[in-house]
Amino acid sequence: MPEQSGPSDGMWSVDHPVLDALRERRRAKSQPGQRADDHKIGLAVEGGGMRGVVSGAMLAALEEFGFGSAFDALYGCSGGAINSAYFVAGEAWRALPIYFQDLPSRDFLRLGRFLRGGSALDLAVVFDEIMEQVRPLHYDRVLSSPVPLTVALTMVDTIQPYAATDFTTREDLKAALMSTSWRPVLVRGAGVYRGERAIDGSVLTSLPYRMAVDDNCTHVLSLSTFPAGSYQARPSPFIRLTARHVERLRKGLGAAYLAEVARKHSDLQRLARLRHEPGAERPYVLDLAPMAGQPTLARWELRPRPLLAAITSAYEMVYAAVEGLPSSTIGTGAFTALPRWTVVRP
Repeated sequence: MPEQSGPSDGMWSVDHPVLDALRERRRAKSQPGQRADDHKIGLAVEGGGMRGVVSGAMLAALEEFGFGSAFDALYGCSGGAINSAYFVAGEAWRALPIYFQDLPSRDFLRLGRFLRGGSALDLAVVFDEIMEQVRPLHYDRVLSSPVPLTVALTMVDTIQPYAATDFTTREDLKAALMSTSWRPVLVRGAGVYRGERAIDGSVLTSLPYRMAVDDNCTHVLSLSTFPAGSYQARPSPFIRLTARHVERLRKGLGAAYLAEVARKHSDLQRLARLRHEPGAERPYVLDLAPMAGQPTLARWELRPRPLLAAITSAYEMVYAAVEGLPSSTIGTGAFTALPRWTVVRP
């Protein structure tokens, strides 16, 4: 018989083993390399373009509520990898203004460039301007952290997913983060990682929780950015366009991408079941995602109002989950997420 868990209203069991393990580590003030348990707790973080603001807010909430040292390994894809890097550096909050303040006010997305044969997205704005000067990522802290970061990549020429880790230099880490952000169609060509062509990790690793499972984690907290129950198995026009685009990059990659799209739908059904039937299989996996019925944030949303609303919702969801409250308490007035401002120096 599978283990039974506590009350659930469809989003999570309040005593889910992943949540219990994290709460115990917070209570014990557990630190990497000094664990009192034999768990390996992984944190898997999805991106999704500007929907990365959702996982970024969830990471900032975990940091805020005392779980910054509770994980043994991080796994990220696309914008989720960037968010994870800031989290590993101990500054998850620093990534949030990138989405609602920096990218909307800069020359990041221009469809006119795409129509003229260029890239609609300018990754240099993110990596050479924002992450270096405006919201600097402390690469040295990521490299020296006892908690390893693994970045999902899609290797173009071998048509294989690749888990990039064991970074030795800031250039190596930066190349991995840039390559996983190389969104087909919107960014022309391909990135380069360790001498090979690489693009957005989500092309062949749409849900990074799989990397945590493959890495022998006993417990996995997955942070997704698409509302629960909203994903459709039928490929959208943009997915079909992406398939044609990557097929031109490498024959066979388009078919592999469409197969991954189908697999994602199956995996999301599995994750939905494991939210409230956590004892059904090992390892324990809990996926937190925007609640069903919430507006779906557009992949390239640049309006601050929807982005800030997504941050508020993500904070409230993480608070309810880690404090043992059912998701039905969200939006009832029992608690409210509010911005708290401070002043920092780079």
